[in-house]
Amino acid sequence: MAKTNLELSDADRAALTAAVEAAEAGHAGEIVPFAAGASDAYEAASWRGATIGGVSASLLAAALWYGSGSWGVPAVWIALPAALGALLGLWLVRVIPAWRRALAGEDLLEREVRQRAVEAFLAEEVFRTRDRTGILIFLSLFERRVVILADRGIHEVVTQEEWDGIAHELASGIGAGRAVPALLRAIERCGELLRERRPATRGDDVNELADGVRVTES
Repeated sequence: MAKTNLELSDADRAALTAAVEAAEAGHAGEIVPFAAGASDAYEAASWRGATIGGVSASLLAAALWYGSGSWGVPAVWIALPAALGALLGLWLVRVIPAWRRALAGEDLLEREVRQRAVEAFLAEEVFRTRDRTGILIFLSLFERRVVILADRGIHEVVTQEEWDGIAHELASGIGAGRAVPALLRAIERCGELLRERRPATRGDDVNELADGVRVTES
């Protein structure tokens, strides 16, 4: 399956870490950027592509046979184009991400990305802060979608709609091929929003979650 991976240079990683450090200044929020290559394999899309390819090839073969009548054994003429068309359809789904997304469907993409974001929130233990002030910025690159999940201490002062606005802009940047600059801007905007709302800090406040970006293929 064709995947879009977040390729980061050492300079990119350093810039993202510095951006998180700067964005966390002046409030109790803890920002965790996480980039996944894809949230699911979308095997249903592969089967749909194979079916479309097989049926399309069969119809084309039937039209050619009907028009010329010059082909050989009918059974082979029926079976071979269908098999070749299915293989072609399967291959196209695997090498053209946009086609795979289209066959998977918007509802499935949305559901899988949100589920994967919840899994990342738990796996990265974003909830393990003293005052429940963790924020996950989850990028799913194949789907070109972003989910921002905030723990209870942040959710009390910032609405999900506000996070969704930042997520939408970041997703647009991914679609335009500017994932790293868009992520840097999203982290900066998170910091601005948190400094405006000022989730409560304590005098002994410390950095509880690592500042670097997490990257995985799935």
